[in-house]
Amino acid sequence: MSIEGYNEPLLFIANRIAQASSHEWPHIFEDLRRRKRLSEFVRYLNRLLDEVSHRELAQSALKRLGLHPAG
Repeated sequence: MSIEGYNEPLLFIANRIAQASSHEWPHIFEDLRRRKRLSEFVRYLNRLLDEVSHRELAQSALKRLGLHPAG
């Protein structure tokens, strides 16, 4: 599965999560949860793990969410 065609905003959010300060992080998490996008976003991150060019970003974001990827 290729990441081609995936939305740039999703990559932006993944980057924000991975690099957010400890002050900013709860607001990002709460926004995703409130808009009922958190589980959809986690599924997206799991698909990103298959893409070599985005794997590190996906791992960092999942780790920040407390979901350490296996493998």
